[in-house]
Amino acid sequence: MSETIYQGEGTTLFEALADAAKKLGVETPDDMDWAYEREHFRGGAWSVLVKARELDPAVLEARKADEELTSTGKAWLRELLGWFDNGAALRTWRHGDRLVIDIAGAEDGRLLIGREGKNLPAFQHLFGKVMAKSGVEGKVSLDVDGYLGDREAELEDEIREGINRVLNTGDSVTLRRMNGYERHVVHNMVKETEGVKSKSVGEGSFKSVKIKPDDDD
Repeated sequence: MSETIYQGEGTTLFEALADAAKKLGVETPDDMDWAYEREHFRGGAWSVLVKARELDPAVLEARKADEELTSTGKAWLRELLGWFDNGAALRTWRHGDRLVIDIAGAEDGRLLIGREGKNLPAFQHLFGKVMAKSGVEGKVSLDVDGYLGDREAELEDEIREGINRVLNTGDSVTLRRMNGYERHVVHNMVKETEGVKSKSVGEGSFKSVKIKPDDDD
């Protein structure tokens, strides 16, 4: 893979990515590895900068397969975001067996996320209906500016801390109340760790997860 780094610039993230793609000679931003560089004020207007480089051929081939899987969903998202004229870009990546479409650089991204991420589940539900109607099989999730990715990293740190406390002290630990997906992450991480087990406790859709030693009945 070429290590030559190209810089793309535009008045929006979408334009900056298009500039970088043109310099690399690829069709879309999904055909390159890119990172948001910075946004600055120059010449009386805001300018967005990104850095990009070519993808490894094997990665590119896998990414094209993912693009085919998500093409209908992305078309719906572009039409929806186009109503707000916010110049957002769509970035696809994998987390385990799950595909994630990240809406990057949306001017009204905070509205999509909502307070403490409360709008994202509803947005995900609508998106899931679109994907199901198109006949797509597989797990495809939405994210906005890496919000859920950051939250998941924080969650995994929290779970590891809880597991280590149980292993080091022999005492049970009850984590904060969580939604169903967060509890699923907890149970999976506990299941992969020898010496501990977990159980959801509480009522309603938001429950806590109790982590305890294997020999604790």
